[in-house]
Amino acid sequence: MSLGYLSASKCTVAFFFLVFGIVDRNSGTFHAEVVDDRTQETLLGILLERVQPDCTVMSDEFSSYDSLHEFYGHFTCNHSEGAEYVRNQDGILIHTNTIEGLWSRLKEQVRCDIC
Repeated sequence: MSLGYLSASKCTVAFFFLVFGIVDRNSGTFHAEVVDDRTQETLLGILLERVQPDCTVMSDEFSSYDSLHEFYGHFTCNHSEGAEYVRNQDGILIHTNTIEGLWSRLKEQVRCDIC
């Protein structure tokens, strides 16, 4: 799960979207939607609607995710401290690389379709 920013420009027209995304590592199912803000209320609402209660959620340590442990198994990576991008915790690889890779491909597609 992650927040991504999609932006593109062509000539003098530019646009910017704040997009929240969730990926199921087992099935590869991906859900993304444009959101108005990054508040805990907004993001938690989407998660509660889209993610089953017995799932484990992996995220970065963005403050809007602070209450996820109340609803899901929740593991985090601290991207800002020591550049932690993957951590092995009791045999579980904790990372957000799956969603970050999807953002990268999606952003490239947006650039290709517009430019």
